[in-house]
Amino acid sequence: MATATTYPSDPPLECDVVMKGGITSGVVYPRAVCELARTYRLRSVGGSSAGAIAAAAAAAAEVGRTRGGFELLDALPDELTRTVGPGRGSVLLHLFQPTRATAGLHRVLVGGMRPVDAPPAGAAPVAARGRRARRRRALLVVPHAVGRAWSLARAAARGYLGWMLVGAVPGVAATALAWTAGGAARWSGGVAGVLLVVVGAAVAVLLGVVRSVGAMTAQGYGICTGMPGVDHGDAAALTPWLAQTLQRLAGRADDGPPLTFGDLRDHGVDLRMMTTNVTEHRPTTMPWSGQDLYLDRAAWAGLFPPVVLDWIVAHPPAGLDPLTVAAAADAGLVPLPAGDDLPVVVATRMSLSFPGLITAVPLVHVDRNDDGHGDDVVLRRTTVWFTDGGVCANLPVHFFDSPLATRPTFAIDLRPFPEGRDRAADERENTSLPTTWGESTRLPFHQLPTRGLAGMGAFLVQVVETARGWVDEGQLVMPGNRDRVVTVFQGEDEGGMNLAMPPATVTSLAARGRAGAARLVERFAGDDPAVVPAPGWQVHRWVRLRTATAGFAQWSATFAHQFRAHAPGATPFDAWGDPDRDPPVPDLERDQRLDLLRRTRGLLDVADAWADARVTDSAPRPRSRLRLVPDDASAASTAPSPASGAAPAPTGSEAATPLT
Repeated sequence: MATATTYPSDPPLECDVVMKGGITSGVVYPRAVCELARTYRLRSVGGSSAGAIAAAAAAAAEVGRTRGGFELLDALPDELTRTVGPGRGSVLLHLFQPTRATAGLHRVLVGGMRPVDAPPAGAAPVAARGRRARRRRALLVVPHAVGRAWSLARAAARGYLGWMLVGAVPGVAATALAWTAGGAARWSGGVAGVLLVVVGAAVAVLLGVVRSVGAMTAQGYGICTGMPGVDHGDAAALTPWLAQTLQRLAGRADDGPPLTFGDLRDHGVDLRMMTTNVTEHRPTTMPWSGQDLYLDRAAWAGLFPPVVLDWIVAHPPAGLDPLTVAAAADAGLVPLPAGDDLPVVVATRMSLSFPGLITAVPLVHVDRNDDGHGDDVVLRRTTVWFTDGGVCANLPVHFFDSPLATRPTFAIDLRPFPEGRDRAADERENTSLPTTWGESTRLPFHQLPTRGLAGMGAFLVQVVETARGWVDEGQLVMPGNRDRVVTVFQGEDEGGMNLAMPPATVTSLAARGRAGAARLVERFAGDDPAVVPAPGWQVHRWVRLRTATAGFAQWSATFAHQFRAHAPGATPFDAWGDPDRDPPVPDLERDQRLDLLRRTRGLLDVADAWADARVTDSAPRPRSRLRLVPDDASAASTAPSPASGAAPAPTGSEAATPLT
């Protein structure tokens, strides 16, 4: 374990960071975070899916800052590219280990991902443009597709060899009979027998795939559980590897108590990550403050290492009904710990549950199905499934909301290279950061083919992408948001579901992440951090003020108009100021009700003043709109800010409410 550090123990500035999901695209983040950590102390860190892994690692490294945490984080891309044995692939590939029942599907998946025509290791990409270059690339499409199909066929043969052999038996038998028959029947029967071999093998493989899909569904809708599987020897699986990595980054013993959200908070770090509650059709921020969910101990034994499960069992939340807890224990259920006691690896694994690849995580909602007064408790239980956070919010830029910024909240976005832009040898050129507040005022176009199956498939993909990402995308072009978001571009063979990326590709992506973060540091910290205000930080704060006040002016004007408006069949709001008139809901004492109306009239005066302020007419575009949204129920949302030590709202650079 590292004990020395070259990173400053007390950086001059503080920042927040939010990172996007993308499966193996997460290799972009370690060195990006390390670049920020040389100038900034990380105070609030968040992410979704692979971005949640990066956020957890960054938070742990901040805890272990003086014990070599960031040195270990910087070395992580090299660790992921290390081969686990001759011809066996990298650590990154072996993190995703299938169960015996889904091993065939996993082989097909990996076989379809292995690069068919990748450039030699270390070769710089060529920026080719023009008609001749486009024609040359078009000519490569057919051989590339053929090579990919051949790779899939070989992978299917390896994954379902037994099924294929059984399916080929009738054709082999028919061929043998035809051969012994002699004459013309030998050749015609032989050809038919060979065709029967091919068709029978293909049908058998398809049946094997169907059976594997059924097994995948039964074990939680994924090929890999995150725990050790088959065909991977002693290579570390995702969840144990992640648990051990977080411990080491934080400077803790591998076999010690797991790193918790409370441990992070004790070091002034606020970590949040997104998961998706598919049972209730809603995104969920972790850690949450609710205490009504339990876990099935037997099911979770197949999802998390014993040390993590033992910690959970030993740390039930306070305030639960003891009879309900006892009845749940009889059914093998254990209450999920409260936010501060929740191991970070649990929330991270719940955020990274990419549908189909990594199993969803089940929890159990428990309530009593009796009168609540007897000793015989009858429980009603509902399984609640949590899957990848990127389903609803792949780049949760709304994390760490506050009206104005006392420190920057950086975001790292991941996107394909734009049309006409090729990969450059200089990784800095493979990133993008607006340098003026008026840049990137609209979302990028996504051109769609309009013919054939490819066109229909592309349309359906974009429908799904629009449904899952429209909130994030809208936030990314908001003034006061877009200037702090660095975009890291990726090629088709980089990141995403490319589990078998060669070392050169991983190294390239890691360097690209560092280059993108360097842009943020240059723009927001400048040459003399914390002494001379940097231009980017100055502009950001001013634009943020203009955006927030314009949004408030519009919201307050609407509030004042509707407060004073006549609503047929309803008592006017102002009438509730009559001391002798009781409100329809007895939720306030008389003095409290009168105080509410007095303060509301004061708010109307403020709204009138802002309505006369012409300065908001020239606010940056697109204009912001403030609206009421449900609280995300995260434990962090009600905790004191580590920056202030007292105020309940964090001090990131987002708006007070989501802006649309």
